[in-house]
Amino acid sequence: ATVNAVPLGTEVDLSFSLPSGEKVEAKGVVRWVREVNDQHPDAFPGLGVQFTRLEASAQQAINRFVASREPIFYAAE
Repeated sequence: ATVNAVPLGTEVDLSFSLPSGEKVEAKGVVRWVREVNDQHPDAFPGLGVQFTRLEASAQQAINRFVASREPIFYAAE
């Protein structure tokens, strides 16, 4: 989630921590953007990033995180 508007196709440098405390650094490309929508206040504005460069250890940490949590889905309208 973010309130910073970033156009589709923008290359980004990412740095974030997973709930386990593992730090991830990656490069990626913005592939989708979700704007503020007052009709769906539970769907926070944000964007989706496709990783283009990711160390193997970071990929493994992300895989562990994804496998351990319930999926989150937002309806697109």
